[in-house]
Amino acid sequence: MSDNRNIVQARKSSLFGSGVTTTATTMILSALVDPQGNTLLTADFGAVGYGVLEPGTVREENFSFTTVAQNADGTATLTGVVRGLDFAAPYTTVAGLKKEHGGSTVVIISNSAPFYNNFANKENDETISQTWTFTNPQYPRLDSAVTAPVDDEELATKKYVDDTAGGTPISINRVVVAGTAGATVAAGNLVYLDNADTEWKLVDATDTATLYNIKLGIAQGAGTDGNAIAGGVLTQGLDTNQSGLSTNSTAYATDTPGAVGTSVGTNEKIVGDVISATEVLFDPDYGPAPTADEKDALVGTSGSPSSTNKYVTNDDTATTSTANEIPRGDGSGKIDDDWLSAEAQSKVRKVFTAGIALTAGEAAIIGNGETVDSITQTTDDSTHTDMTDTKWYGQTFTTKGAAETVDAIKLNLRNAAAGARTIRVSIRSTSAGLPTGADLDSKDFALSGGEVGFNTRTFTFDTPIAVTASTVFAIVVRNITDSTGVYIKYNSTNLYSGGNAVSSTDSGSTWGSDAPNDLHFVVTETQTESGKVYPASAEITSILSDGFIGFVDANATADNDVTVTVGGVDDNQTGLTTGDTYFLQDASGTIGTSAGTVSRKVGLAVSATEIIIKQDNV
Repeated sequence: MSDNRNIVQARKSSLFGSGVTTTATTMILSALVDPQGNTLLTADFGAVGYGVLEPGTVREENFSFTTVAQNADGTATLTGVVRGLDFAAPYTTVAGLKKEHGGSTVVIISNSAPFYNNFANKENDETISQTWTFTNPQYPRLDSAVTAPVDDEELATKKYVDDTAGGTPISINRVVVAGTAGATVAAGNLVYLDNADTEWKLVDATDTATLYNIKLGIAQGAGTDGNAIAGGVLTQGLDTNQSGLSTNSTAYATDTPGAVGTSVGTNEKIVGDVISATEVLFDPDYGPAPTADEKDALVGTSGSPSSTNKYVTNDDTATTSTANEIPRGDGSGKIDDDWLSAEAQSKVRKVFTAGIALTAGEAAIIGNGETVDSITQTTDDSTHTDMTDTKWYGQTFTTKGAAETVDAIKLNLRNAAAGARTIRVSIRSTSAGLPTGADLDSKDFALSGGEVGFNTRTFTFDTPIAVTASTVFAIVVRNITDSTGVYIKYNSTNLYSGGNAVSSTDSGSTWGSDAPNDLHFVVTETQTESGKVYPASAEITSILSDGFIGFVDANATADNDVTVTVGGVDDNQTGLTTGDTYFLQDASGTIGTSAGTVSRKVGLAVSATEIIIKQDNV
């Protein structure tokens, strides 16, 4: 809360300097102080202050201001000045009242007529813009009359609240809402709310769309299409706009659009009770009431009837494929195949979770979390080189299409030195085919001294390293004992196509390619996450070749649903040769007419785009 209008008593002052023009919105006073000589500030006035120039003369002018700045020389600057305020309501600026005033013109800070316009007057209608707090128990009160509030903004008296909360009857016998007509309507017409355009239109008992499961009302006055209905629409309570009705009877919708009667129309719709020839207690049911037999049928044999657990009749079913009907078994209990689409008749599909992004038509396997030596380059041509603490070696490699983690690395090493040596193997990301960044993880292995020949050493990471499938990573190998005598074997004939040997002479700060050389190495990967779908591959004997389940039916992204055709005909292929048998290929997800490294048959082409799935490899 704040005080936006304060009453201030100030000494008489004058304009400083040359005075003000008719358009000036800033003025400087020789001083602005109270009778005791205390300077007055903006806060003393609140949001706005008022003053008078040349009071008591024909050049008298009212003005207001919003800000006071006390200056070092004792003068005061007023800004936000509004000039020429009228001497009578509505106290707004009048151009002809703005005057030029010279220096030394008398100025008084006066509670002028515009100032008093901000005060509430008990004889006037007033709008209060700030909070008025009443000292307990001096509450606002009405005179002896107690009237129930009508508008949402009106206050409720204690008596009204007590009566309402205590159950004392309140005289409210009708609910009326504002409404727009969707046709020409008259007072007393039965109307319904069309949700499509939120207009009230005439009810017709020959049209169930205007009767059931829809909001009804009675027009309280006339209205034309697109215009407001005079008096609004009665949605509940007493309507007094009828004529010629039979007292103490039931009121119905009739076949005459908008008319209320005491006889049932083509479709029965009760809208209330007739109180007199001109009065109806309007209380429509929302939909048609079920008969006793229909209620018995609703019970069913399981579950509870609801809007989502509906009952049907025999007329809602059919034994042969019929639009908008429910399939029913024939005399032998079988469902006609025509109820199924041609695609559904030729396909068996199941929804899984994709392990990686998948493309429609790819051969698919179901993962089991198998760990396998997925990348192997162990061809030996007796080539080797030594390692030191600064002279590091490595090998880039490409993870398989279903790789989830790298679990271990195998290398062919020899420690010819007399003493023991510790070798560290790590995995790093790559950039432009070379190792980059820090180790993703590493594993140390102690080699005994005096070895005569090379031996394969397995570096199993304490925690499998998460990797991205079909991505180039690097193995990094170094001697961390600060000694010589350790050798690593490699092949110089570029046998591995997914990467090549690399080396560093400055402890891994910079790297260079050693192509066409490849280290003697094996990568052990966990291929697939159990239960998820991946592209199949015949490159090695593993779950990727042995877990074939069918073909991806539609593109899918990692960790989202993917539909796989697991039986029947897949129609997501291209370029097939009709009649040829197809096998898994080494490239992930592909098939061909000759076997891959591991022979796994997947089906028989029946057209250029269709293949009958066959799984007869075991």
